Amino acid sequence: MGQTYIKWCSDKCQDAYIKKTVEKVREEQKRKKRKEWREQKQKYRAELGISVDHLQKAINKIVRKLDENEPCIVFPALPIDPSTKQAGHSFSRSRKPHLKYLLLNIHGESERSNGDQNITDEVRVRAVADRYGDEVLEWLYWADTHNRPLKLTQQDKNEAIKEARKIHRELEQGAEYTRSYIDARLRLYKLPEDYLKQNKI
Repeated sequence: MGQTYIKWCSDKCQDAYIKKTVEKVREEQKRKKRKEWREQKQKYRAELGISVDHLQKAINKIVRKLDENEPCIVFPALPIDPSTKQAGHSFSRSRKPHLKYLLLNIHGESERSNGDQNITDEVRVRAVADRYGDEVLEWLYWADTHNRPLKLTQQDKNEAIKEARKIHRELEQGAEYTRSYIDARLRLYKLPEDYLKQNKI
């Protein structure tokens, strides 16, 4: 059987088709790579006996949705593919595990900045203040000193997961919520009054 040749109306049409096809192939390769990495990560977790934190996963989805049109919080000038955006903690989970579910403490980041262990918590917190204002620092430090440690029962977690997933669905359907509204709705933390009353973050 002979080869089939396409007759193009112009070089411009041909170039556009080739460009679109190449982009499609690259996107498919990225998706495949991300899927393989997720599967490998699950395998490592199982081997190490590490369970998946479904509440963190649900909250991270909210963060990515909230910040889908925002640049990386740490490197705002860095071009970022929205499909690879991650949810990064200003105060790291290892340093302040009691703030790991606080929306005020989690923002959209590039893979590069979120994976860079040389970037300190101070730099990350300063980046949040640069975007939203210095009062964010006061709210974060207030939350830090008034919430420790988190002692959630499995029932508490299940209820929070259910609520977080509901919030994410509402965001997907076009709802516009602030972090303070979501933090209040999840009821996991004591929060400063000034934070709860504002509507910019």
